[in-house]
Amino acid sequence: MNLLNLELSKQLPPEEVIFQMALTAGIMQSLVITAKLGIADLLKDGPKHCDELAQATDTHSHSLYRFLRALASVGVFAETEPKCFELTPLAACLQDKESHSIRHFILFLERTYGCWGDAIETLRTGKNAHERIYGMSMFQYLDQNQDSAFSKIYDRGMAEVSLIQDAAIISAYDFSALEKLVDVGGGTGNLLAAILQRYPSLKGVLFDRPRAAEKAKVLFEEKGLTNRCEAVGGDFFKSQIPSGGDAYLLKYVLHTWDDQNVVKVLKSCHQAMAGKGRLLVIERVITEDTFWMPKFADLNLLMLLSAAVRTEKEFRSLFEAAGFELTRVIPAGSIASILEGKII
Repeated sequence: MNLLNLELSKQLPPEEVIFQMALTAGIMQSLVITAKLGIADLLKDGPKHCDELAQATDTHSHSLYRFLRALASVGVFAETEPKCFELTPLAACLQDKESHSIRHFILFLERTYGCWGDAIETLRTGKNAHERIYGMSMFQYLDQNQDSAFSKIYDRGMAEVSLIQDAAIISAYDFSALEKLVDVGGGTGNLLAAILQRYPSLKGVLFDRPRAAEKAKVLFEEKGLTNRCEAVGGDFFKSQIPSGGDAYLLKYVLHTWDDQNVVKVLKSCHQAMAGKGRLLVIERVITEDTFWMPKFADLNLLMLLSAAVRTEKEFRSLFEAAGFELTRVIPAGSIASILEGKII
């Protein structure tokens, strides 16, 4: 049974469906362990026997076999001969340097499922588990531990996820009428660089925490964009966003904050825009037809950040609270949407 196929599940007794759903938590944990052990990289040159994989990963061979057999049952790895496994397209995404890798995002999820262990308290209070477990918000932790392994995992993981949607976003929106695009919270600059490469006359500014901005500068230099693009470090809660842009872009920024902080970020953009320009917010938007994944991503954000994946109505309300009118919602690929706004 495909555990993600709800239509197929209707053919089974409800108690069997619930029983199988209850076991799916092990899939996420198994993916994290696979990423930590680097198993996909060990198979890059072809199939290997469990004995060889166990020796390379310092694990127990038969236990590792059972582990890989389970992952193979959902399409991650394939058993080619007894106890021999090879990569599948899904497993290839767990390789460290594969172009479609999301290995570091998977590693980041380890902290997320750690927060799920305190989920009942989050449901009682509405407050995230990260602050209870670590004594500070995740972003405070990142700022105070900039050279930590988790900080590096976070940066690479967010960049990996960003790349998944970039092509669809660029295809969905026409940036040709713009002269200057300001990417607020643009991370290490992958999306802005891709947009500038598509539109040679466009200029860009990336604005993010100083640590991210410094990495973006390196990328812009590698892409030959330093004459058209700059990276500025700062804090968008303190109204430091650079002015003068024709459009202000926020990709996957707002879903990491609660409503109060979202309004603060949008008001900072409003101030920087000085009465003109477009607001472009790229986010998942929950609708009546939205499938399961964004809704469970919403729960992950609740547990980790007290944040949310929102509906169009919720975005419209947040826009208005910050002085914007939501004018269009443009689909961009299978997951994201571009919410276009203008100053009221």
